[in-house]
Amino acid sequence: NVPLLTLVLLAGLLFAGRLYLHRKVHHAVVIQPVVQLREGPDRHAKVLVEVHEGLKVRLLADSGGFVRVRLSNGVEGYLEEGDLGRI
Repeated sequence: NVPLLTLVLLAGLLFAGRLYLHRKVHHAVVIQPVVQLREGPDRHAKVLVEVHEGLKVRLLADSGGFVRVRLSNGVEGYLEEGDLGRI
């Protein structure tokens, strides 16, 4: 019974983790050829890096026309909302 209980518990934890990711973690793809990842939610904020079309980013927060995002390498910054296609 112990191995079966362990397997059921592990499956439940994996399912709960997947459900959490589905509800709480959102992603988007850059849909413009080249956009600037900025330090703040303003067109005059310092440019951190340029990102290219097709890059998948994790959405963190909305901020008045800008979205705070995290790149796959851990860099965080702001992109204009219109430059992203939510997935």
